[in-house]
Amino acid sequence: MRYVALYQTAVHLRGADPDLGPRLPGILDDAGVQSVHLDVILPAFREGEGKRMAWATMEGIQGVVVAAGLASTADCRRPFR
Repeated sequence: MRYVALYQTAVHLRGADPDLGPRLPGILDDAGVQSVHLDVILPAFREGEGKRMAWATMEGIQGVVVAAGLASTADCRRPFR
């Protein structure tokens, strides 16, 4: 399934920026915020409860994805890898 592409498009359709995270320190620097520090923690799960995060995200964006005609409800419910 095109999970990442669907997520990015759904976020754009909601008026947000799915790629904000990597740019955020520069934005804060430009705004004059001092001592900007960023830690990125991104666990990777091959199985178990950690895999639920992708499903939860898809459930959250499913309405936008289906309404925009990007995928069907059945597509959104299929397992993706």
